[in-house]
Amino acid sequence: MKLFRKLTLGLCLLTLMESLAATETGASEPTANPLALVKMVEFSGPEAEGFHDCFWIGPVSYHAYNIAYPDEGAVYWGTSFQLPESASHLEIEGAFPNARYMSYNAYDKLTQPSDALLDVDIVASEGANPFTSDDKRGGRYRIRVMAGEAPAERPANTIYLGAVDERNTRLPLILRHYVPAAGTDFTGGAGLSSVTLVMKDGKRLTGEAMCEAINSPRLGSAERSFPSVAMEPEVYRGLVAGPDVPRGFPARERPEWIKFWGGDVSISRYLADRAYLEQAMTDAAAGTRPKRSGFYANTHNDYIGAYLNETFGEVVVLKGKLPTTPAQGWDVTGEEYQLRYWSLCTNESIPTTRYADCVFDQNVAIDDERQYTIVVSKVAHRPANATRECGVTWLDWGELGDGAGDPMQGHLILRNMLGEGFAHSVQNVSSISSAEEDMGPYFPATGYTTKADFEALGCNGDEGFSNLTGRN
Repeated sequence: MKLFRKLTLGLCLLTLMESLAATETGASEPTANPLALVKMVEFSGPEAEGFHDCFWIGPVSYHAYNIAYPDEGAVYWGTSFQLPESASHLEIEGAFPNARYMSYNAYDKLTQPSDALLDVDIVASEGANPFTSDDKRGGRYRIRVMAGEAPAERPANTIYLGAVDERNTRLPLILRHYVPAAGTDFTGGAGLSSVTLVMKDGKRLTGEAMCEAINSPRLGSAERSFPSVAMEPEVYRGLVAGPDVPRGFPARERPEWIKFWGGDVSISRYLADRAYLEQAMTDAAAGTRPKRSGFYANTHNDYIGAYLNETFGEVVVLKGKLPTTPAQGWDVTGEEYQLRYWSLCTNESIPTTRYADCVFDQNVAIDDERQYTIVVSKVAHRPANATRECGVTWLDWGELGDGAGDPMQGHLILRNMLGEGFAHSVQNVSSISSAEEDMGPYFPATGYTTKADFEALGCNGDEGFSNLTGRN
């Protein structure tokens, strides 16, 4: 069970976001910022034995550190530390994981990615980088974590924490491994990377001495928690269960897929008055509202999301075309593909930001034309023909619904990774509300039905499945 504690950093998200918005030109958004409804909350939980140390917290699982809408197909380690004035930098050394993807991301006060190092951009210190080389024996790397902003000509293997006034006192850094190879562990066989604090006088600190110097939470302490944006459950319920909200709110009878354009836009979807959301949509379509981020998003992913409600149907059906992705881990150098990774997750709501279930590309049933049918339902409502044998992938809605007391609610998030070169990727969705138009056949057409009606279509009833979603 998650533990929640109020963050004492004195962070005011509203003030920061309004300051950011004031730097834009041409945008005409309403003055009431939805970020006033949220705060930073500490999340903690059990850590996997043998896969954490005094620096690395985690990894994320369903039961631990399940925050900021994570993906079940990924493994995350977070850390929270303070660089002393006498420090030069952190040095992180490790082996390249046998995994589909690896990166380090640093974040600003708004939990937006401020800098990142991607696997293919890391120069091996020993052996070869298997993400860029045909040599798949696995090499090692050494990177530096520096305070301050990145210079115009940045040195290799260096990640920057950002300007002092834009970052938290406690510095979040997240290491991600996506889809560790079969037969390996969370780390893709690489083990945890080791960390050294390098002082300006050349002194080097490791282990507990290093963690103490950077104020990293001790093993077993109550301080091993991670701050993330969340909303008090009673505030959330006051928004979505008020007397004037539409039926099934915030879901719609025709599911509305929205591209992630920043935390304020996401939170505005919980407001029955759509003025903020619709103004943001208008400004984004006009090119006057730059895309933002938040919720510790991965800078190499982009996202669209839709809200669900069983009021409109106990079964949700999605139809679309699955982009091509690497078969496994280090195949990223050996084949043509459209995305590095694709996934669909069911999630709770802003009070918990947890995932309930996920399915990623290689686990999705597809036909010869890469068309998929995905069914989302509670366990009790799963149609008998929602099986791979019938060409259907089933995704658990989640018994807790929104995680804040309403089991009828649901939330879908679709991820695309490194899709800039693929015309129909989420990365190339041009505005907040243009996913259906821009993604074409790769858009997840979505509709509601009942368990009985879906079962009546039988096995491999592709035309009937398509009719449920309006997909031609």
